[in-house]
Amino acid sequence: MPDMIILLCTAILATTPIPLTTADVPLSTFNITVTDSLGTALPVKLTFLKGDGTDPGKIFDITDGDPNHIAVRRNVVYVIDGKASLSIPAGAWQVYASRGMEFGISKAHVDVLPGSTVGWATSLPRVLNTEGWAGGDFHLHTLTHSGHGDSNMPERMISIAGEGVEFAVATDHNVNIDYGPTMKQVGADPHFTAVTGNEISASYGHFNAYPLDPKAPVIDWTAETPAIFAETRANTNSAGIVPIIQVNHPRWGNIDYYGARGLDPWSGEADEPNWSWDFDAVEVMNENSGWGWYDAAIDSEAVDACRHSVMRDWINMVNAGRRVAPMGNSDSHTVQSNVAGIPRTYVRVNDNNPAAIDVAEVADAVRRGAVMATTGPFITVSANGAGPGDLAQTTDGNIELIINVQSAPWIPVDRIRVLTDGDELFSFDLKEDGYLPPITIGPLSIVAKEDAWITILADSNREMGPFLPTRQRPIRPMAMTGPIRIDADGDGKWTPPLATAYIEVAEADGQWDTILLRWNRSGPFGRAMLTRAAATDPRLATAVIEAALQDDDRLVQAAGIAAAKKTNARDFRPMIAALVTDPAADRALAYTAWATCDQWQPSPELFEAYVDRFGLETARRYANEHPFRLPGDFVREWQVTGYFDAPSMDTLAAKQAPEPRVVHITPPKTKDGKVLAWRHVKTAEDGHLQLNDGTDLADHSVVYAKATVHSDDARMAQFTVGSDDGCRIWIGDTLVWEDTAHQVASPDAKFFEAQLEPGDNEILVKVLNGTGGFGLYLRTPTGG
Repeated sequence: MPDMIILLCTAILATTPIPLTTADVPLSTFNITVTDSLGTALPVKLTFLKGDGTDPGKIFDITDGDPNHIAVRRNVVYVIDGKASLSIPAGAWQVYASRGMEFGISKAHVDVLPGSTVGWATSLPRVLNTEGWAGGDFHLHTLTHSGHGDSNMPERMISIAGEGVEFAVATDHNVNIDYGPTMKQVGADPHFTAVTGNEISASYGHFNAYPLDPKAPVIDWTAETPAIFAETRANTNSAGIVPIIQVNHPRWGNIDYYGARGLDPWSGEADEPNWSWDFDAVEVMNENSGWGWYDAAIDSEAVDACRHSVMRDWINMVNAGRRVAPMGNSDSHTVQSNVAGIPRTYVRVNDNNPAAIDVAEVADAVRRGAVMATTGPFITVSANGAGPGDLAQTTDGNIELIINVQSAPWIPVDRIRVLTDGDELFSFDLKEDGYLPPITIGPLSIVAKEDAWITILADSNREMGPFLPTRQRPIRPMAMTGPIRIDADGDGKWTPPLATAYIEVAEADGQWDTILLRWNRSGPFGRAMLTRAAATDPRLATAVIEAALQDDDRLVQAAGIAAAKKTNARDFRPMIAALVTDPAADRALAYTAWATCDQWQPSPELFEAYVDRFGLETARRYANEHPFRLPGDFVREWQVTGYFDAPSMDTLAAKQAPEPRVVHITPPKTKDGKVLAWRHVKTAEDGHLQLNDGTDLADHSVVYAKATVHSDDARMAQFTVGSDDGCRIWIGDTLVWEDTAHQVASPDAKFFEAQLEPGDNEILVKVLNGTGGFGLYLRTPTGG
């Protein structure tokens, strides 16, 4: 898009400019008006870059200059009605106007002298046709009600509208929040529909529930999953809808429901008593980076706290016949650093009026899987006229597939993939072939010999727009549809692929040659399912396990390991052990191989071989799947004092007694007015120091815990710590550890080294809690 020319203009707006910075720099006035192609004012996001297009850093620090009109952070200004007069530093700027993935962008070069006034009137065309689909962000937060991030309620409404989101779910932690009054307050109510939800934040995982009654009692987040899900389903609301349950960031750090409650990362099955399948949706893309889309075990870029592949989990669920919608949500807590609306999930509903979207239609679309999750590309697909969430009918197995992909000019799409039962059927390289969206592929003729399912993926390795934030990894285009299930035999019902594999094994009647024919025409997911099914037949188990372990695909090898473990086929231990050191085996597969061997016959040497390849920190990532034995023990006897007020994570660095070298004339008092006093507390059997007494005092609080650790000599020693949330640790007068993350306490979560002196060493831990769980694990060389 060509740059626009800025002309001196004082007539666009005559109001006093809104101050944006306290910096002692020359200022200018920048008047902005943004409309759609019909001249109607639009909520908009303005991003300011240096004149050469580089990141200017933090140039705006006044965030409350006009709190019901704009939302400001760093180098970004959202304007609820597209019209504003802004006081900006003089100089040369590139300014981008945007409104999310359905709109084009407009860019201007602004070169303003001190004290001058310039104006820019521009329009943003809608470039995507999304008729019949509403773009929703089903996971949103505020600092106001979640206690972390930086977006207050008015800023959240303005930023949702500014990103063009049409359906928003309020999901602050363990509260039921109604956006309605604030939407009216800032004038956002014409632009999107909002419903009350709750991110039920248990210690082992987070779950969104919606729609909820904002006045209803908050669902008990301390319960186990079956009870949480049952209480959620029983929750009533004015729409009369049984609430949707969505699993959030399920492979993320220490709040990964899948890992904490034993969902096998290779097969997608779980048999722990506290696991429940009673959920409707899962985040396959989370935050602007789309965590979950990538396979964290083999990705060469930053994967943050992710483990395994949520995409693979979802494919396994559909293959097993489970109805789980794939969702993409921003999980935004902030105005600028992780924006609302990227990714988002489109749901197939009547979208004629974004301010009046039918919540019942949305819930039905999610339950059916009539969804499309995306960071930018927009995909529609039909198979014999059926779309995502539908059952495609055929009596002769013939399927006519038509794919349409659109994207805004600033969002590249390089590849489109067609998956059947999780395995790739077609791949179209648009960049190589010279095609540019919008593009229609098809009709493609597919012959389905048995019931199956199809999903479409679109992506690119190129970055999206210079005006989007980049944290651990760039924001890239990615999109996927919900599944279209294919009834190949026309019997009116759908047989899942895993069930078909078991039928095939039963019909083979122990004949490996029959299974081998299917094996040779199957993709990795197909061979993995066949391994699971054939291993249940003693006549086939040995042959299929051997074939799986010798396969060149990691998913199939993992299925072979699982089959050997389930059938106690210990003769395969040498083959499985060899995967630990196999250069082709990634860190997750190698850990799975070591864990199986360790259960059969512990071997420190094999674990050392794993650590030599991948490091102890990598082993720790997978320790919740199979624990490894570390030296030392958890500190089990503590002296504890608190609660002290902690309005934000910044309090962690604020000095107060009993921290080393801090003296108060008046002793500090706890939140309930008591003088600092120590009490003796023992940990649970697993080493967990529970710091939450179940009262409101535990939220936004600091607790201090101290203990003594003995050392026979002076040495550097290894420690592990798991805290909820952040913590600081001193040994004597020396600060040896600081962690400002919001997280769940888990054993051996993080490692550090510190000096111990001969004799008794006093350890002091400062633990800060936002909301919810509050606790500590600390392993030392000798316990305590």
